[in-house]
Amino acid sequence: MDLVKTLRNAEIRVANYRLFLLQLFMRLCLFVILFTFLLAGVSRGFETVDSLDFSGSGPLFLSDKQIQEDLVQAERLLQDNYVRYPILEQKGVSWKSAFKNLEDHLLPDINPVLTHHFQEQLIKTLEFTEDSNIQADLFLKKRHYVQRIEPKVAFYTGIRMAQQRKRFSVLPSLKHPNKIVNHWFIDCKTTMEVFFPILPERQTEKLFMLGQQANHQLQPLDCAFENDSGEKQEIMLPLIFPAAELNRQEMPVFEFKGGRTPYIRWYRDGNPEEIAVKQFHKLARKLQNTPTLIIDVRGNANGSFAFIEKWLKEFTSNHWKNVIVRERQTIPILKGLLNRVQWNLHHSTARLLVGKDQLEQKLQQLKALIFHFREKEITEKWVETKFIFNGKKDAP
Repeated sequence: MDLVKTLRNAEIRVANYRLFLLQLFMRLCLFVILFTFLLAGVSRGFETVDSLDFSGSGPLFLSDKQIQEDLVQAERLLQDNYVRYPILEQKGVSWKSAFKNLEDHLLPDINPVLTHHFQEQLIKTLEFTEDSNIQADLFLKKRHYVQRIEPKVAFYTGIRMAQQRKRFSVLPSLKHPNKIVNHWFIDCKTTMEVFFPILPERQTEKLFMLGQQANHQLQPLDCAFENDSGEKQEIMLPLIFPAAELNRQEMPVFEFKGGRTPYIRWYRDGNPEEIAVKQFHKLARKLQNTPTLIIDVRGNANGSFAFIEKWLKEFTSNHWKNVIVRERQTIPILKGLLNRVQWNLHHSTARLLVGKDQLEQKLQQLKALIFHFREKEITEKWVETKFIFNGKKDAP
């Protein structure tokens, strides 16, 4: 009897152990099935998200369909993110016409369009914005856009600051309150402020203008300043960008006032197709018999000698004539010219129309003139330069 009981208890223990193993196996299978479904769901979710391709493996040529898709994408990108889009549209710019003209220019081409050629044409089409940031944002190596790129523009407060070691001091300005003049900049509540470098008045200075970059109109900057005594002031600084950069073409080419001595104020260069440029050259032919003429170029930062030289050829095309240019020289004016030459030397590139040797020669001349003015205690001097035109088509 004892042996039978022992065998029966052993069978029961074996059966219980087998049941335990079966339950453990079923739990393990259920866990594997649940984990498999969970992993499949997560993987499927990740597959629906388009990742950005920065491999640079864009196509060498673009099909007609790709050209159309790229133009639509570029226009939407600018419309949604470019702060000057509505402003230029109010000025009369038709963005849709610009992209449509580019599409009509590229699609009829029998040969396949190179991606690089497409990029160049796109940037050329958008040259009317006069915004270098567009070129930086759209002109990528292979394709002209990448998703979620936001073109930004610079907004300025007008606050000019000089760097002294690691601190920035506010310079006087007529457009801003004097209560922060000569104060030290502490910080702004937003951490995205930018110090834009500006041309200094002296070589040793490092001047900056406080501003910010964004793709939409910003709220004024809330910044803190302190004086040498440690007294702090907070001031709201509105952010703007120069109106002159929005539509520079509105600036007239010239302004003419007739009379005994005709007076011409020359503001900027222009394209030969512009009506104002044609009128300017027509005026040169009209004034050919004028013995004396005044051309005022003060404040002309957008003019070139090549443009006015062509005008002077028109003016002197029917007779021998000498053109005398009178230039006022003072020490501050010479210093300004010296700063400009030093700036051009520091930022000189291979594309400069004026060679580096010529700039260095001009630099030495200006330094010698400043030394001469100080040595002789000259406050003001007028210098006359004579340009001789011989009346021929290729003169002078």
